[in-house]
Amino acid sequence: MEHDRSFAALVENMPDIISRFDADLRCLYTSPAGVRATGLRHEQIIGKTHTEMGLPPEFCRVADEAIRRVFETNKKESIEFDLPTPDGTTHFEGYAVPEYMRDGKVETVITVSRDITERKRAEESLTRRVRQAALGHDVGIALSENDTLPAVLQHCAEAIVKHLEAAFARIWTHDEKEAVLNLRASAGMYTHTNGAHGRVPVGMFKIGRIAEERQPHLTNSVIGDALVSDQTWAKREGLIAFAGYPLIVEDRLVGVMAMFARTPLAADTLDALSSIANSIAQGIERRVAAEERSQLREELIVIQAARLIEMSTPLIPLSREILLVPLIGIVDAERAQQMLDNLSRGIASTSSRIAIIDITGVKEVDAQVASVLVRAALEVKLLGAQVVITGIRSGVARTLVRLGIDLSGIVTRSNLQSGIEYAHEQLL
Repeated sequence: MEHDRSFAALVENMPDIISRFDADLRCLYTSPAGVRATGLRHEQIIGKTHTEMGLPPEFCRVADEAIRRVFETNKKESIEFDLPTPDGTTHFEGYAVPEYMRDGKVETVITVSRDITERKRAEESLTRRVRQAALGHDVGIALSENDTLPAVLQHCAEAIVKHLEAAFARIWTHDEKEAVLNLRASAGMYTHTNGAHGRVPVGMFKIGRIAEERQPHLTNSVIGDALVSDQTWAKREGLIAFAGYPLIVEDRLVGVMAMFARTPLAADTLDALSSIANSIAQGIERRVAAEERSQLREELIVIQAARLIEMSTPLIPLSREILLVPLIGIVDAERAQQMLDNLSRGIASTSSRIAIIDITGVKEVDAQVASVLVRAALEVKLLGAQVVITGIRSGVARTLVRLGIDLSGIVTRSNLQSGIEYAHEQLL
């Protein structure tokens, strides 16, 4: 008798829930821990099934199926279930075993369950930290890639979906001149970057509001959230959580990052997303600055090239009616065309009557140079002016004869000085 009282006292003080059920799944006994876990009074439990106790349907299904299998198989069954509490959800695990065997039949089943909430929380926290670390790694890799900005941001959005099991994630960049957000990346259930949210004016929709207010919008209650206008869509897709962050660098808005999820987002996950948003903002700023520098370099190269061409084929007005075009170095096809264009514009704009083309500084007079000289003479003649070619040395003359170039009708002089003198004589 003393032994029975000691055993009963031990059971009464155990933190584990110990219960006994009959073949009709009615509770014959439960320990004080069971009363505390369910929040019911003792008389609301004894003689009642789980359903009659008013416990959650999913718990009733899991627990009753396990007990029923023990009655059918005479074998131990493992069980795991959740019970909602005012502070959240309590996780339990345990087992059910047969008791009081008579003629090979199970008369009652005993269940033993223990609270594993803290362990589950620790496991979930560890899983989240691993995922968050992987997310940070993948975003860091993406931001270091030598790729276009949309491609880099797409990799970032895909990493968010992958590691946080998001329904979808999107990233916009801010066009300050137009005060609009341009969708540059979309991953998950939506991958298009056009449509209603392809260009979002600052201040419009929840994304535009985040940009305008420059404050994150975070919720684990999408259904009922005032900023989620399409509640029917949110219910249909089973969306629970939303996290949207303005992407800001030194008080400059560079974009918005947002995601929807079908499970709640823990506080540490939101902290990780905030850090990721900062990294992406910095990445956008660096990439945009690099693209602007690259564009500026290209523009400068074009400008410098144009100036070099102009400098290599300058038009020098010797008087109101005489233009000098000195050619120096190698005359390639591009430079030849530039010289012809400059010469034609110069004749037309100044009404010059004579154009002197001096080839004294040309390194080599070949068929291409000779062709340019002939074309220049014809174009200038059509504009009502005359070409004088100077710098025709004996070697150049022999080359032109060998190439069969007909310079008849074109005035030539051996040096620039004699060409200038000839031009002045024609104008007297």
